[in-house]
Amino acid sequence: MASDPMNSAVFNGSMLDLSVDDSEKRIDLRSACATAWQLLSSKDVAAVVLPASLAQRRVLARAGVLTAAGRAGARLVLNGNDVSVEGALHVDSTFPGIDWVAYAGPEGLGRLRVIDDLELPQRRPPSPLPNGRRYRWIDGLKAATALRHDAARFNGDADQVLYEAISNVARWSEARSAFACFSLTAGGGEQSFNRVHVVVADDGLGIIASVDQRRAARRLPDWRQESDIQSLAEEHGCGVEAALVLHLVQDAHGNRTVASTQDGHGLHTSGVLAHQWSGSFDLHTAGSESEIIVSRTGRGPLQVAEGERAASGTLFHVALEASPASREVGSASLTPASAQS
Repeated sequence: MASDPMNSAVFNGSMLDLSVDDSEKRIDLRSACATAWQLLSSKDVAAVVLPASLAQRRVLARAGVLTAAGRAGARLVLNGNDVSVEGALHVDSTFPGIDWVAYAGPEGLGRLRVIDDLELPQRRPPSPLPNGRRYRWIDGLKAATALRHDAARFNGDADQVLYEAISNVARWSEARSAFACFSLTAGGGEQSFNRVHVVVADDGLGIIASVDQRRAARRLPDWRQESDIQSLAEEHGCGVEAALVLHLVQDAHGNRTVASTQDGHGLHTSGVLAHQWSGSFDLHTAGSESEIIVSRTGRGPLQVAEGERAASGTLFHVALEASPASREVGSASLTPASAQS
């Protein structure tokens, strides 16, 4: 298997060097998202050195690395010269919208749309249309063409995931910097761009601090003493903070022991939809002392891990695959949600 250059990416003083360019190495989008999140929290990186491969640079763009560099005030450097995002991607043109900037270019770009200042109040999700949808431009990207009569359902689910991710930032993060990237890649053996990626990152409170703050405001008892959380920690061999994040992804509404039913359940909703469409789910958040990661690939079980804390806030990446073979209707119960608790 080809190695991933992101595994050797080093924040070396004022420079993040991503210039490793080897035909045998492929940048993995999931690990590139983690690099983008770390870069968003960095205050010392002055330059990001980009790989010579255009395909690799476009993966970095879909992961949010180029956007995070801009928010961190870092220059983009290609072949020794400073470049803009448009120059790095070789795009034909950009189309600024009310919130999103769309990058137009060859199909390899992946129909990329970006919000680079998601923390601003005016970037909150738009009000729903009568059918509940918020981002009708998703339909025009035609990711779900192969699904035919199930295309509307897929587009609606992608709409829901995007809403949940953006709503979480608006409602809970208190971030100083945040971004959202929406893109398509080819997946599932299909020849068209049929895999939707939602990447949202912020440098805010993180899930643990957000839960603590809300519960303190309501004068609720310390969730760390809850038996369900302690049992999850013991079952998975992790700390109680990691068990809490897993609990929020795994359960919703009445099954939750640490949040009242009026709180949102966007993490759970997004996890269910990623499972139903045989995609992937990656959630990274800063705990009090460590980074907590909850992930799932395809229809496998949720995995929880802890690592060295390298960023603040939360990173959310969900992929949904719109191919007939991936579709699993009614595979899991889904309760409408609005945000994480």
